[in-house]
Amino acid sequence: MSAPTVHASVVVIGEAGVLIRGASGAGKTTLALALVREAARDGRFARLVADDRARLTAVNGRLVAEAPEATAGLAEVRGLGVVAEAFCPAAVVRLVVDLGAAAPRSPEPAELRTEVEGVPLPRLQVAGHDPGGLMLACQTVLRMLSHAGCGGSALAFAPQHEKLPLPAPSAPLFRSIRDGTPRDDLDPERKQACAETA
Repeated sequence: MSAPTVHASVVVIGEAGVLIRGASGAGKTTLALALVREAARDGRFARLVADDRARLTAVNGRLVAEAPEATAGLAEVRGLGVVAEAFCPAAVVRLVVDLGAAAPRSPEPAELRTEVEGVPLPRLQVAGHDPGGLMLACQTVLRMLSHAGCGGSALAFAPQHEKLPLPAPSAPLFRSIRDGTPRDDLDPERKQACAETA
């Protein structure tokens, strides 16, 4: 039996999955597509994983996100309807972005972390329904992913098993952006799946 789905969008930038949660109309799809577009413009691998609904599963201490089969490769864009997008079938989530009514000005340390399916993850809170806030969130997320390991908020973008008290998986799901390999040097199965959907 497959895991139930949650109301969220997911993208993958390099090897890092970004889980975007929020109420209907908060801007999940807008932020997801902006992240993919801006990362691709910078020459980074970027794909939609899931829009509006995502299946989340804990695997060896990591959170894996997938699109439900019925919506894989589709995004619902306000004013346009359902559109086809290049996608990857799965990603290991490294960051949770919560779109809400208001983001705290100076979040407490506990507000910078969350737990999903028993997996602790870094969390970024962003005011939803605000195009300026969503674009700022897009820039912030991409900057954090670009400078993994350079500061407090970016800690989480190193492989989780290096920074958290979690067991290291015996067979990593995806290569790390920190192991010195080019960002487009993906796991062969994932590379093939992404090429087939592009």
